[in-house]
Formats: sequence, structure tokens, C-alpha cells
Amino acid sequence: AMAGTIAASIWLYIPLVTVFKTNWPHSENNRSSAPKRVPIGKELRTATALFMISGFAALMYEVVFSKALALTFGSTATATYTVLATYMGGIAIGAWLGGRLASARGNPLVLYAGCELVIAVYCALTPMIFIGLKTAYVFLASDIQPDASVLTVYRLFLGVGALILPTIFMGMTLPLMARFFEDRAERLGKSVAI
Repeated sequence: AMAGTIAASIWLYIPLVTVFKTNWPHSENNRSSAPKRVPIGKELRTATALFMISGFAALMYEVVFSKALALTFGSTATATYTVLATYMGGIAIGAWLGGRLASARGNPLVLYAGCELVIAVYCALTPMIFIGLKTAYVFLASDIQPDASVLTVYRLFLGVGALILPTIFMGMTLPLMARFFEDRAERLGKSVAI
């Protein structure tokens, strides 16, 4: 599925680039009047590509986590809104923490890589985490009526507990990458200015 999505993205991207190049005011026909462009540089292109791939992976994790919670809690709205609320809340907390961390003026690319490493390790451990989550849920839910409202509370707290850590680190990546680009703002601005 992931290879198909990547292939479809590339298949859609190539025609868009062609259209923009032919309709851009400073295309090859108007190159003489166009200002000189400063090359972005391999470092910025690589960082941008990694950030985009990371964002795509985060969306894939969201789907996987949602399906895993549905297997544990049943296909209920609880599983879906737990994942959605945790993702939004975790990313918001992470963005706040990442902004504070980025303003500390450490190397933002190293901090970004650290966040990605934590996310990767967590996601590699996800099968074991969700087995533990299922075991805890079965233990807590045994001898309770299926329609008891306390089960919703258990589902919510177990789901948030399982997903809050990676979503916080996912949220931290944007401010760190923004700091990385801000430190190179002059070169980046000249490369994209018209």
C-alpha cells in the first residue's frame, strides 16, 4: 500500500511540475529578465525531503494505531476519537515543547533526528505495546457489563497512554525543522524569491 501511494504521488507530481514550469512567469522563455536564483543546496533539499517522508509516515502510523485500537476495543467510535484526539493533543503539546527546545539554540537538525529516532523505536515496539494494552484492557474489563460507561473511560485512558509519547515527538519535529530553516533563511529566501 505504501509503495502504491508513493508511486501515485510521483505520478501526480510530475504533471504538476510540468504545468508550473510552462506557466511560471520566469520560465525558459523569460529567463533573460528573471533574477538570478541562488541554489537551495543539497542540505536543505535533503531536510525537506526527510520532513515530508516523516509526515507521510506519521499519517500512516495514525491509521495503524487506529486499526490496532479498534482490534483491542472493538470497532467503536471510541477507538477512532481516541486516536484523533490523542494525535491532535500530542502534536499540540509537542509543538509547544519543540518550540521551547528550538529556541534554546541547540542544533535543530540533531534534535529533529533524535525525535525521529524516538518515534522509530516506539513504532518498532508498537506490537508489544498493543499486546500489553490488550492485556491491561482485558484485565480491567473482566466481569464488567459490555455497556458500562467505565469501559469508555478505560479505553480512553489506555489509548491515550499508548499514543501520547509518539505524538508528542511527532509534534516536536515541525518547530525544530522550522528553526533549521530559519537559521538558513537568507539562503532559502533568495532561492525561492521571484
